[in-house]
Amino acid sequence: MFSESSTQNLDSTAALDPVHRKTLQHMSRIEKLILALTYHEGLSLRETGVVLGLSESDVRRTLASIESRFARTTALTAV
Repeated sequence: MFSESSTQNLDSTAALDPVHRKTLQHMSRIEKLILALTYHEGLSLRETGVVLGLSESDVRRTLASIESRFARTTALTAV
C-alpha cells in the first residue's frame, strides 16, 4: 500500500514552483508522510493515523497546518 518512494516523489516534484518546492523541503518527515498517505496513496485521515500511529485528530490538525502554510506561500507569491 505505502511505499517510501511516496515521500521521495514529494521532494522531487517538478510541477511545483520554486517557492512551494522550498516549503515542501522544509517540512518534517511526518508532515511529508501525511501528505503522501492522504493525497498520493488516497488513505482517509483515520487510515493515515493508523499507519503512522497518530490519532485522526492529530492527522487532521497537521494537515490543516500544512495547508495553511501552502496558502500563505501562495498568497505571498501572488503579490
